[in-house]
Amino acid sequence: MKVIILLSVMFFFGNIAISQPVVHPNGGEYDKTITYNVLIKGIPAELSEFNLKHKSILDRIFFGITNSFVEYVFEGSTEGINEATAFRLIKSSQDGSCKMEAMRIQNIRKVYDIRKSISERTTPIILPFWLFVGISQEISDQINEHNKQANRFKYNDEIYKPYRPEPETLEISKEFAEELHKKTMMLIDNFKGEGEQATITDGHFATFRCVVADEVWALTIHCPQGRALQLSDLFRQIIADCLDNKFEESKYLPQLE
Repeated sequence: MKVIILLSVMFFFGNIAISQPVVHPNGGEYDKTITYNVLIKGIPAELSEFNLKHKSILDRIFFGITNSFVEYVFEGSTEGINEATAFRLIKSSQDGSCKMEAMRIQNIRKVYDIRKSISERTTPIILPFWLFVGISQEISDQINEHNKQANRFKYNDEIYKPYRPEPETLEISKEFAEELHKKTMMLIDNFKGEGEQATITDGHFATFRCVVADEVWALTIHCPQGRALQLSDLFRQIIADCLDNKFEESKYLPQLE
């Protein structure tokens, strides 16, 4: 039975070759960033202050205030897959062992409502000078207090944690973790837009992120296609299997090697 499952998965996904340019022709918007991973180094490393500048509210809900070895987030849509899912690989700084956490928020409208609620509390209020000088002292104090709180939440998890789903956690091999990391890194490195951006009013988003030496690499794509879509589908299947207690590394290693 395991042989049949393995063959069917290999047939569906095939080997995901990302050693050549991953072209995104006339596709949805995308954002590709490479920046420092750590702002203030802590001892142990897990206590460091990580660079969260390019993380979305949904990223923060799933992953808190750290950048993990590998992270993936899928955000569906009301017209398509009605959920948001994510996984991350956490690598021990002591012995290099790895564990995977998989999470799901069902009902994408719930995600929209959560995002709106958090955004209202974390977005600073910035007024032009000509308008600011005309408001009352009471309103000015309220704006200053709001902005002080918004700045505090910048590197604080308390506003995001209540919405975080309980993760399904399992140990994985170093080999599997390294292969997932390699594919993620190669996708981000080789991803290239061509033509012009398409106007897409709906559709899903996929975010790939990984730590490479002292940097954090990230790529968010609206409606991925080609190899990016293939890797996104594979990661979504890994999440589904984790959440359904059906995860087996042997199903996926042939496509990653």
